[in-house]
Amino acid sequence: MAIAFDSTVAGSTASATSLTISQTLASSDNRLLLVATSNGANVSSGTVTYAGTAMTNLFTMTSGFDVWYMLNPATGANNIISQTASSQALTLIGISYTSVRQTGFPDAGSAGTTTPAATGTLGLTVSADQSWVAAFLQSTTALIPNISDNTGRGSAGTAGGVYTPESAGDTNAGQSAGITKFSFSNGSVNSYLVSFAPLTSGYIGKYYS
Repeated sequence: MAIAFDSTVAGSTASATSLTISQTLASSDNRLLLVATSNGANVSSGTVTYAGTAMTNLFTMTSGFDVWYMLNPATGANNIISQTASSQALTLIGISYTSVRQTGFPDAGSAGTTTPAATGTLGLTVSADQSWVAAFLQSTTALIPNISDNTGRGSAGTAGGVYTPESAGDTNAGQSAGITKFSFSNGSVNSYLVSFAPLTSGYIGKYYS
């Protein structure tokens, strides 16, 4: 069964020690929840929970940019809570998928930092056929990054915000194994790309998220 997008949420606060956003997950099987957080203190977000259960940190950067995940999270409406030790600006994006392989996660991951430029490229080498790729960006300028040929699943804040571009490609196939690239414009970003595999692999196409 092919991976499917489920839901997304985004929010921000100018100054607080925690940020709470409710996200509703469908009652489909083999779920994956990804959460990206950013804060104004340039430190790790501390802890992130969903439905009262701690999420696992997948990636952290000293700029206050973190990505978290949970396999098989609770269904229905539940709170994502990001907490920090001191009051500061906080942003958060949650995005969920279904029919994701629950073992061997992630398929691959890649982090990068780009200096201010008109354009740039983010790349990831995908291992499993028909995998999807989620790209999380933290803006380090007052500009929101634009990702070519993609539809954003969510954004939160401006400078220091987090963004999740998604390809608008062929919906009946997954990303083929090999190098996936996203082209972007509008200044400098910190980035983390993560791929996740479907329950089974087969036909190779060109859909990635």
